[in-house]
Amino acid sequence: MTGQDQQDYDDIATKYNHIESLPHSRISHELVLQALGDCTSQVILDLGGGTGLHARNAIKAGAARVDNVDISPAMLAGCEKLEEAAGRKPGEKVQCYVGDVSKPLEEQITLPGRDGNGTYDIVLMIWTFDHATTLPELETMWRNVAHYCRPNGGKIITIRSSDPRKRPGGLGSGKYGVKLHSLEDVPDAVRYKFTAGFGEEAFTAVATNLEANMDLEQARKLAREVGFEGLEEVDPRGCECVRKDPGFWEEFVSGGGFGCVVGKKI
Repeated sequence: MTGQDQQDYDDIATKYNHIESLPHSRISHELVLQALGDCTSQVILDLGGGTGLHARNAIKAGAARVDNVDISPAMLAGCEKLEEAAGRKPGEKVQCYVGDVSKPLEEQITLPGRDGNGTYDIVLMIWTFDHATTLPELETMWRNVAHYCRPNGGKIITIRSSDPRKRPGGLGSGKYGVKLHSLEDVPDAVRYKFTAGFGEEAFTAVATNLEANMDLEQARKLAREVGFEGLEEVDPRGCECVRKDPGFWEEFVSGGGFGCVVGKKI
C-alpha cells in the first residue's frame, strides 16, 4: 500500500457509506454475513475495515467487540461517528486503530485480541488484499492475518476479486453499482480504477489485483503456508438478494467478479 492509498481514502471518507445502497455492496454484505454466521461473544479483527460497514454487521451478528484497523484516519473517524449515531461510545463495541496492513502490524500498534491475548476468533479482510501492490506486500498481509488469528479454529473471512480482464461485461459496467476503467497490466497483476456509486455521491479509487490473489488456487496456497486449511467459497445463491431476484443476479452468480472465502486456522 502507498501514501496515495491513504490519501485516496481520506478524500472519499465522507462519501464512502453511500456504497451500502449499491447492489455490489448488498451482495458482499450478505456473503460476509453468511460466512460470519452466529458469532455471539466472539472478538473480531477487521483489517482494512474503513468506516466499519462489516464491523457493524458483526456486532449485529453477536460479536462482543470488533477492532478495526485502517490506513486512513478519516475513514476511522467516519467509523466512530457512525458508532455514535448507533448510540454507542467510540470503543464500546468497535475500537479503531490506524495501521498499514501491508506492513507488519505488531511493529506499528498493540492489538489486545481476546482478553488481552493478542489473537482473535475471526479476522476480516474485506477487499483489503486488493490493495497489495506487490507479492511481498500480499504475503505480509497474510502473515498479519495468521499472527492475529487464534489457532485451532480461528477463521479468516475475505472477499477476493477475480481477474477484471476476464469478467463478463455487466460485472464491470456499473450494473451492480461499480464501474471499472483504466485497466493496466503491471508485473504479476492488473491495476485499475473503479468508480462506485452514482451522481454526486460517486467516488473513484484505485485497486491492484495480483495474480496470486485473483487465482483461487494460488490464494489457497498462500493461506496454507501461514497455517490455514485452505479457503472455501461461500455460495452466492444463498444470499437473500439473489433468491429474491435471480434474474438480476444471474450474471454475477455465473460469472463471478468477486467471491467471499473462508479459511480455518490449524
